[in-house]
Amino acid sequence: MDNCLIVCKSLLWSLGVPFTPRFLVEKLSTHPEPESLLAISDTLAEYKLESLALQLGENKLDQLLFAQIMLFLDRMSVEVLRGWILLHLTTFILKKLVKFRQFI
Repeated sequence: MDNCLIVCKSLLWSLGVPFTPRFLVEKLSTHPEPESLLAISDTLAEYKLESLALQLGENKLDQLLFAQIMLFLDRMSVEVLRGWILLHLTTFILKKLVKFRQFI
């Protein structure tokens, strides 16, 4: 259920849809198939979001629109950059706190 929860949170956050983690956990854990695309689709339907699952083989990957791929990569790069900045900012602040406590 963890992967489905992460996917639902990410999708709702990236679309700007307000949600509560508690409701997502409840919906996914009570679903008959909690670790499935159907669970994700049904949960998104609760938020009035339409979804479509596609199964593409390697021979059909060239049929994906370039804009769709770039949008996905753009969102992923923003997430990675934000995580990197938060990690280094937190590390910097903790180092300063440790140095400050040594002088007290």
